[in-house]
Amino acid sequence: MKSIWKTFKSPLAEPINKYLEHKRALCKKYRSEEDNLRIFDAYLSEIALTHIAQLTPDLMDRYLATRPPLRPSTYNYHVGTLRRFFDWMVKHEIISTSPLQKGTPRIEENLKPYILNHDLVKRLLDMAGQLRDTSNAHRRGPTYQMVFALAYGLGLRVGEISRLQVGDIDFQRAVIIINKSKFSKTRSVPMGPKLTLRLKEFLEQSGPHESTDPVFSARGDKRPLARVTITVVFHQLILEMGLKAVVGERAPRLHDLRHSFAVNTLLRWYREGKNPWELLPYLSTFLGHSKLSATAIYLTITGDLLDEANDRFRKFATPALKEVAP
Repeated sequence: MKSIWKTFKSPLAEPINKYLEHKRALCKKYRSEEDNLRIFDAYLSEIALTHIAQLTPDLMDRYLATRPPLRPSTYNYHVGTLRRFFDWMVKHEIISTSPLQKGTPRIEENLKPYILNHDLVKRLLDMAGQLRDTSNAHRRGPTYQMVFALAYGLGLRVGEISRLQVGDIDFQRAVIIINKSKFSKTRSVPMGPKLTLRLKEFLEQSGPHESTDPVFSARGDKRPLARVTITVVFHQLILEMGLKAVVGERAPRLHDLRHSFAVNTLLRWYREGKNPWELLPYLSTFLGHSKLSATAIYLTITGDLLDEANDRFRKFATPALKEVAP
């Protein structure tokens, strides 16, 4: 995974580097663990942690609340990486006790994704557009607004957005080419006229580009905006919005914008009088799925969807019920 920076930036930078050096001296690759530590380091940098002594159980609880898992195993693995790192710090007397509290890993097997409606997404985009620049990141507002617009408007994965290059966009045909995404598949994603114009204006305002340049770069150079950084910013905005899951839901995740795209597409088809089940193969292809079963995972039944389905059933069944009524 490429990052916006080559080194760690938080007060934990030196211990993290020494820890990784130690592990790799034992002939361990430790790549995914480094990714997890980079996510944590990015969070500490974003909240402006100034000293290791500020690492507290309360801070860790707040951090883990921003890292809702895709699966329980994902969460457990992330926590395990942090726990081993903190235990190493304690052993080397860098800290006296681990800020990560002992406890049973949470189980979220049957939790539903958090579906954002159009109003919530509009609010998210408005807040993203107001992000201020930093010394390490220029044009933050327009960049994150466009990133989240693609995640929701086209259902793109965060990795697909991070890897997107200028040459992947065909403005003549209003198509984005997603190269070698999940399972090394390549697909073409059509854009609507408004999103096409918005993306074109974004690139024009960010200056001249070569075809191999990343569409999104914090400093406007050859380094793409990292998935880790995008995720951290998303969760910060979600916290500011005050969005909280109800019983049976996961806390909002960046990947939920993709879920929301699928659900709201189905809802739009209902409202337009179309047959959603006939159009599902098109949605599946659009999302880059090879099987409808993979797309079905994204189709969470919301209250709005249930209302539309019930209304269509009533319109279909009422004439027949009148015929058999006594």
